[in-house]
Amino acid sequence: MSTEHLCKLWGVLGALLAFYASNAWIISQGGNPIFDVDLIEDGPGVGSLVAIPICGVLTIVVSRIGTTYARQRGTEAWHAKLPVVWLEGLDTSTQGGRWYQCFFLTAFVIMPSLSLAHFGRKVLDAPVWLGSETDRSVSTLEIVPFSDIFSKSHRIGGFVDESGKIQGAVSWYPVVEPLVLAALVFAAWISVLVFIYDLFYAQKESSRDA
Repeated sequence: MSTEHLCKLWGVLGALLAFYASNAWIISQGGNPIFDVDLIEDGPGVGSLVAIPICGVLTIVVSRIGTTYARQRGTEAWHAKLPVVWLEGLDTSTQGGRWYQCFFLTAFVIMPSLSLAHFGRKVLDAPVWLGSETDRSVSTLEIVPFSDIFSKSHRIGGFVDESGKIQGAVSWYPVVEPLVLAALVFAAWISVLVFIYDLFYAQKESSRDA
């Protein structure tokens, strides 16, 4: 895949990631999304639960695209090894060019990776309802017998209405789901660290060799 193709993919997927992560963050804080998107769920806990896999996968993909591009560019300065969004032919060595690249590095990589920690905290704070019990909730890290994980109905998020029914909750699989989400967040962060390493380390190596 050529560097031009990588730039286009970086721009499209990075913008999608930044858009989704920012909207999900707003909802997790009790606000209204900028645009109404079906994949963004209402409620801090449920919205964050859905946001983790979507943002996690997109963060991995965007980071991998950035890593591939950086490696193709070799030992140039970091701003030249970062895909240029929209402004083809931009001179990234100028002060304005470096700030431009820094903005998209923050919007497409840094902020989404940090948002994963925020979404994880919101999921940890969400109530988990075991079976049909509505009089109490437990932690998302609650340990249950293995036989109960898939055989019994567990839900996360939402609230108990005046009639005693749980509203706005979604299915939850104790033990298994927290491990899967944690592994996905960890994989996303590793991808970001590899990208940052390739973006800046080769520059230092080049300077040292010179």
